[in-house]
Amino acid sequence: MRRSQVIIISIVGVLVVGFALLYFGIIPGFKSVEKIQPVSLNFWGVGDDRTAFSEVIYDYQQSNPHVKINYKQLNEANYEQELLNAMAANEPIDIIMFQSTWLPKHFDKIIPVSPMQFSFTNFQNLFPTVAIQDFAPDQIIYALPLYMDTLAMIYNRDIFDSKAIAIPPRNWGDFQNVVSKLKKPVAIGGTNKSIANATDLLSLLFLQSGSTIVDPQFKQAIFSLNGDNVVSFYTQFANPKSPSYAWKDSYPYSINDFAAGNTAIIFAYQDQLKKIAERSPFISYGIAPVPQPTASAQTVNWAKYRGLAVVRNSGNPEEAWKFILFLTTNATESEKYLKKTGRAPALRSLINKYLDDQKLGVFARQALSARSYPQVDDKAIGVIFSDMINSILTNQLSPYSAVIKAEGEMNQLISRRKR
Repeated sequence: MRRSQVIIISIVGVLVVGFALLYFGIIPGFKSVEKIQPVSLNFWGVGDDRTAFSEVIYDYQQSNPHVKINYKQLNEANYEQELLNAMAANEPIDIIMFQSTWLPKHFDKIIPVSPMQFSFTNFQNLFPTVAIQDFAPDQIIYALPLYMDTLAMIYNRDIFDSKAIAIPPRNWGDFQNVVSKLKKPVAIGGTNKSIANATDLLSLLFLQSGSTIVDPQFKQAIFSLNGDNVVSFYTQFANPKSPSYAWKDSYPYSINDFAAGNTAIIFAYQDQLKKIAERSPFISYGIAPVPQPTASAQTVNWAKYRGLAVVRNSGNPEEAWKFILFLTTNATESEKYLKKTGRAPALRSLINKYLDDQKLGVFARQALSARSYPQVDDKAIGVIFSDMINSILTNQLSPYSAVIKAEGEMNQLISRRKR
């Protein structure tokens, strides 16, 4: 056999052996490429239609073509109950919008992200403290914030100008002085019947006073210590005998009355400003931070927002969390959602970017100082606090007795949760 033939046969033999080793996985290379199975993720939300997520979903599917994301918008009025009914019936749901107050009562219905996918250290670095309090109190991450909304002071510029009030009050002492000058309704002091966010504002006042409302072990409510002073301060604005009297619980609902140009100040979330604009497109209003206690060393604000969580019976929890992380921790993708919805950011990097934004700056800035407490049942607590306010306004109970009664009712809720 000629030498050239031997060389050719040897080369062919080496190639055949090499391809065989690659094919059977003996050396790195290709075995048979397994076909990636298609994944369908069902995403249930509220307050946003599909267009809010269309760009993000498109971007995600470009790099994950095997994943299909089906978004369903539910009615806000009965969103929570529809979710509970669907989960009880084992409907195929993977991702849900999760209210910032829900973890104490719904933690057993969702599955936390694996530390291998996303660590608690990353969570701390990316999001404000309040998100940790609400979604990862024990360093187990149950949800990631989609946006961050905070309670702000909204004031009628025309009314302020007519009373020669050039600058909105920055502390509660100044606020009392402004209220006495306005001689106009100011939405504070009443119950949830007449005032939007009344119990959220009262909760904020408790936190600003130094109360944690619930003990760190989540065993009992503890807001009665100095609580009568807090509720007395709040209800003075609806007390006809007070020099700061500015509200009646029989007034029209605060947001509607503000939009009509009658109420001078309300406390509202950025999301609620859309309702005011829809009712009264030409009303001139300003957005200011919520007043702080006079001479307080620490700023404390209140946040209310939604995050994204994975339902416990999801068929694809790892893929679902992968999409949530793509949307919430990627600043570029998160901002696409924010621009579509007009909401304030939750990522620290975007908060920093929006600090001086005319529309979102106050809400972004307050997110960094927002604080929370575990609410065993947010709706039930809202009723308890509203009833507490009403019992004082109607002279059924003294502030001290009303606070003691409300604390006992909250402890009953906590006790029932432990069973």
